[in-house]
Amino acid sequence: MVPDVLKHDVSRSQIEHAIFEWLIGDRSERDRCIMYDSLIRGLTYEQIAEKYDMSVRQIGSIIRRCRNQIFKHIPG
Repeated sequence: MVPDVLKHDVSRSQIEHAIFEWLIGDRSERDRCIMYDSLIRGLTYEQIAEKYDMSVRQIGSIIRRCRNQIFKHIPG
């Protein structure tokens, strides 16, 4: 499964850089790992929720907040 963001003109390396560069300090290590699992590894919200012992709703909320922050820093 290819994450939606990778179907656009954004490279995998741009996303990885943004996850680790722009989320440092503002978000927890857990949130960075959740974003990596979602955007790079392509895990579903359900898979991520199980991995981190969280609800799907919590995962969705984290991903939406972080995705908005990440994509502010990616040109294009």
